[in-house]
Order: sequence, then structure tokens, then C-alpha cells
Amino acid sequence: MLAITRIELQRLPDNNGNVDAVRRWRMLGRLQKSWIGRRDNDGAVTVSRFMPAGCLLHGGWPYLRLPGGRYRLTVRAAAARPRDMQDAVLGIEVFGDSRWRRAGALKRLSRFPETRGTRQLRQDFTAAEIASGEVSVDFAVPADLALETGADAPFDLRLHHLGRTGLKITAVELVRLGEDEAPRIAMPNLRPAGRRRVVIIGNCQSETLRQGFTHIEALNRRFEAKYHFVYLQENQRDFVARDLEQCDILLVQDLRDWLTFPLRDCVAPTAEIIKFPLVRFASLWPFDVWNGPGDREAHDQEAPNLTFSYLDGLLGRLRKEIPDKEERFEAYRALEWAGIVNYRRLHQLEERRLGAADKQFGVTIGDFILTNFQKRRLFHTTVRPNWQVFNLLLQYVAKAVSVSEPVSLNGNVDVMLREPQVPVHPKVARDLGVRWAHERTRYGVHGRQVTWENYIRSYIAHYG
Repeated sequence: MLAITRIELQRLPDNNGNVDAVRRWRMLGRLQKSWIGRRDNDGAVTVSRFMPAGCLLHGGWPYLRLPGGRYRLTVRAAAARPRDMQDAVLGIEVFGDSRWRRAGALKRLSRFPETRGTRQLRQDFTAAEIASGEVSVDFAVPADLALETGADAPFDLRLHHLGRTGLKITAVELVRLGEDEAPRIAMPNLRPAGRRRVVIIGNCQSETLRQGFTHIEALNRRFEAKYHFVYLQENQRDFVARDLEQCDILLVQDLRDWLTFPLRDCVAPTAEIIKFPLVRFASLWPFDVWNGPGDREAHDQEAPNLTFSYLDGLLGRLRKEIPDKEERFEAYRALEWAGIVNYRRLHQLEERRLGAADKQFGVTIGDFILTNFQKRRLFHTTVRPNWQVFNLLLQYVAKAVSVSEPVSLNGNVDVMLREPQVPVHPKVARDLGVRWAHERTRYGVHGRQVTWENYIRSYIAHYG
């Protein structure tokens, strides 16, 4: 299978060898193929007339996030001659805000995408139209889904084999059009009238919360939700200010950083401001940067694109005190080095903090965590709860915005929440009575299953 992982925008030469100002994405290698058809050695995708109709290609992967504007999707294809040249043989669909990857082994085996997202267009083409060698569709990316406004709304391109003849797809190219290159395309009406505008400010948990508003019918029917990271980027200020001025409900994660958020004065005076808890659990990762001193040397070495997203303060300290890597690993394994944080005491503090948070917000999230963390994996990292814990948070927020209907997530959400996982130190697990974490437990880290020892040795080797 042809694998293309380069995702940057490309500038292509025109017929005179000059570089176009138009930005283009070559997409064929990034699209996922379903079980129908085959991918040839040259990268083309072929499907015979005898294969059933269905989605042939979809994606791409990594997810495609687009700036606002107008686009043209061109498919270069050839079709065998059907009985009637006016029969539609190829369908093209574009979805916005679509996370099409399936969760679970059985679902992935089907190799068909999830049907989530907002359809931007659907157009079918006949064999006569394909005879010219290529077909194109134009669509627009509205501000609601645009990359520069802070929206995390991937675009999903889908090509359908309609079953009347054989097809061969040789190229799929997406071009961002200039203002003078195409007739004006109407922006899709994504937001039904009558929905209240919700803006969510917080960390990455808040983005997952926004997706709950998007994909759960009881919430999506009533609200249009947007998320903005609490650590505001300079180039996003205008868009965030506009959203705050227009919002009906502002959901604010309980973070100290909100107190210094630079656009607090832009919030509409009529907006209802609701705080919701930051769900975190420090006990299993006492040396994590979230819970104490970080690894400044590792951070400065490769920030902002860290190989290990969650830096380890103890490993950072031992790097300075134990130059030999093997001795350093053994000291970290034993946890008998002078000055190591008392993680039993940290857990006692966590018990009190979780109890106080339950009381403050009128929830039972902390009680659920303390009752179950020894028996099952409730957190993937300090700040990444699993779907069961996140479900409790979503239910609290739904109640806070006056939704009385049942609101619930399922285990599919964990596909997003558990990347990456940070291994639990086996000695910490034993001392806290955690039965599911031990030396042989495997954790998902950037597509690989690794043990605690694999992970720590890689950390030591990577940062020196």
C-alpha cells in the first residue's frame, strides 16, 4: 500500500515552471481505501465492475484541517464503458467536522468510515463526464469550520464506486482557489436557527466536550458549540473575541489561567457563565510535569514538538545526578533515591482535593475515581480520563445548560482519549493497591504498544 505521510501544503509549478501562488494538496496517498478495490503499485486505485457499490476512498489521514475559503477537488479517473454512458458511476462527497476513524477492532475490519460530520456537497458523475479524464467539484469552508478561527473540524473527502462499471482513480487533488478563479460558492448553512451559541474555554478536555455537543443529538439540537484553548494564540484573538461577544453561554474550565485570560472583557454582558471542573488524577503519575517540577532540559531541547508529551520531572533530575543511563534507570525503578516525592502523601492530598471538587460542583466524579481507580484504568494520563469519567463530566455540563434528556457517551470516545497513554510506575501501582498496572502492562504510545520499561528506557535514551 502506498503510504504518504507528508502533510504540508505544497506549491506546484505551472506549465512554465513557475511556482503557483495557489496551494494544493495531493490527496490520493492520504485517503484510506475500503475493502473494495485494490491499490496498485503506482498508487492508483482500481475497482472492477463486479465489486458491489460503496465507499471506495475516504479521509484523509492525518486529518485534513482547512483554512476558510473556496476549494476545488479534482479527481483524475478512467471508467470502463457501461451499458449506458449516462449512468452515474462515480460519486464525490465532502464532509466538514468529520472524524471518520472507526473505533474497535471489528469496526476497523469493515474499512468503512464513520458517518459523522456535516455534508458540504454530494455530486455524482456519469461515464460520459469521466471520459474527459478528470472531474471536479467546488465547495467552501465557512468560518465555523476554518482552521484560522481555532475550529478543530477535519474535512473528509469520499469517493464512491456506484457499481455500474469498473473504475481507476489515478489522482485526487485539492486546490484552494483565489477570489477570481471560480464563481462565488454559497457558504453552507451549518447552524440551524434557534440554537444557542456555546463557547468553551479550557484545555484539551474542553475540545472533547465540544465534540460531545456536536455528536450527541440532545445537545446538538439545542446548541452550536465552539472551543478555544485557554492559552490564547496571538493570531486567534480577533476570532475568539468575536465568539465571546456573540455567545449565549460561556463554559469555563476551572483553571487558574482563566483569571489571566486576556479577552475576559469581551464576553457578552448577557452571556451565562458556567464553570465546570478540570478532571485530573495525579496519584498514578507523581513525577509528571503536571504534578510538580518538570524536565526543563528536555523541554528546551525540542519544544514545542515534544516526542514525549508528558515530561518526567524525576527523570530530568536524575539525568543531572546519575550520568550513567543504566544506573539511572535502576534508580528510577527502585525509587529509593534521596529526595523523591512521597507519592503516598500525594495520594492523600488527591483524596482531599477530589472530595472538595465534588462538593464544590455537586458531582460524584471524585468519588467514582477513588472507588474504582485500583480496579480499572480510569485515566490514561494525569489529565486524560477514560470515557466513563468523561461521561460523568459531560452529564454535569448537560445538566448545567438545562438539558433534561439522557446524555451519554460510549467506549468509542476512548480512541481519542487514550492517545497517548503514560505508563504507571509499577512500584507506585503496588504501593497504592492498583491491580491492573504492573511490569507487563502494555500502553498505547503513538501507535505502538509498549511496557513501562520500554517507555522509560526510550525516554532516557532520547533525552540523554
